[in-house]
Amino acid sequence: MKLRTNPLIALPVAALIPPMAGSVMAPPGGSWDWLSTLPIFLLVYLWSLMVVALFGLTAYSLLLRFDRARWWSALATGLLGGAVVGAKVWKPYATPPLDVTVMALTGAATALLFWSLLDDAYRQPSKLPKQAMR
Repeated sequence: MKLRTNPLIALPVAALIPPMAGSVMAPPGGSWDWLSTLPIFLLVYLWSLMVVALFGLTAYSLLLRFDRARWWSALATGLLGGAVVGAKVWKPYATPPLDVTVMALTGAATALLFWSLLDDAYRQPSKLPKQAMR
């Protein structure tokens, strides 16, 4: 039996991926130290939490409604969401393709973590095959 995760737990955990990736790949000031990284980390975390809440919960709810919440749909949704954020929201003018790629991969990692925490959380036992219910 799988432990069911509450979306209120999965949401803040999944939102940790973008600020962690940003802190590792591009620390403020060029060098990594707690004093310069923590304020930027917290700001990016709050922004990431908002994006994951608005985009991630909506996408996951729609995928569940149409019974398409699988790992590959989470991956595709995260790639698309990350690319959109990287291309339009993060830097609206002349975004380098590498930045869009990094944001798309970060979005995919975030979506996969969110999906893995919520996998089967809303599935009803009546939809499972009879062998799985034993």
